[in-house]
Amino acid sequence: MEDKNKLEIIEKLDNNLIILEEKKYSLDPHFGFVTKRAQACPKYYFADRFGNRLSKNYYSIEELDELHYLVTDFDFMYSLGLDEYISQYNNEISELDISKFKFHYGIVTVIDNKILEVVPTVYNRIEKSNNNVIIVYCDKRKGLFKNVLKTIDSKLGAINLDINSSQYGMNIIPTICDRIVDFDLEYTGYAKVKVGNVEGYLSKDIDFDKYNEFLRIYSNFTNGLTDYKTYLYGLENAVSKILYTTDEIKKKTLKLN
Repeated sequence: MEDKNKLEIIEKLDNNLIILEEKKYSLDPHFGFVTKRAQACPKYYFADRFGNRLSKNYYSIEELDELHYLVTDFDFMYSLGLDEYISQYNNEISELDISKFKFHYGIVTVIDNKILEVVPTVYNRIEKSNNNVIIVYCDKRKGLFKNVLKTIDSKLGAINLDINSSQYGMNIIPTICDRIVDFDLEYTGYAKVKVGNVEGYLSKDIDFDKYNEFLRIYSNFTNGLTDYKTYLYGLENAVSKILYTTDEIKKKTLKLN
């Protein structure tokens, strides 16, 4: 029987791995035959040089550096599923809110012929910063505060992508920031951050005493939804525990010297 799915080598990597494109053919709507003219969206995955699969399917794969690849998923974002969502609109697919169809980005690492998803494919955008740090984005969304839906603006976070760091792959800060300036612009290893009315400097190297205090406060006020004003106050209070002032950075620098 003819294989209705076609595999094609898209790229050969330096480490004897390959990226394969999987094309899924579909039925001709007029005559009912399997056709190559109307293909479903192709998917891509990593394989060894013999074609053995090493990763799940991705919507796209893009090289970032010799170890890392930016990968995307294309998801339907509705917790009850597509069928239930369509039924809310009398099965009229044309009335679907296109914003429910979202790209999500992550990063995989290729080491010793193994594929590690070091940044999960959940972010709406990913950009490289300095000092082997990436900035991750979360789009505008709605949050429920005392049974009132509130639109929350797009937020940013930061992740350590330094393969030589003991904190490799860790969230330096989750996607709660209103603004993150690139690392190393003012002080090496730091980025200027703003959350609500709080501003300060975020360190690439996590101080776990400060981070645990941030988590303690953050988990307490987010354990049960509250009004937005209280939420923002608690968020600012939590973030203030992990940010540094200019004086603190200068003191740390003097101690190192």
